[in-house]
Parts: sequence; structure tokens; C-alpha cells
Amino acid sequence: AVRRFGTETYVERVEKILADTARAAKAKQA
Repeated sequence: AVRRFGTETYVERVEKILADTARAAKAKQA
């Protein structure tokens, strides 16, 4: 179920940013 709400979209964006930063950190360490 895809619901477009301000809070949910914000959380999704934050999660994506955290995931991207985590991947970048792992890539830099490797």
C-alpha cells in the first residue's frame, strides 16, 4: 500500500539518505 503523506514521504526520504550515506561510508572504508 503506497500512501503519500507528508510524514511518510519525509521518513522515506530520510531512510534513503541514511542508506546512501551508509553505502558511501562502506565504499570509502573499502
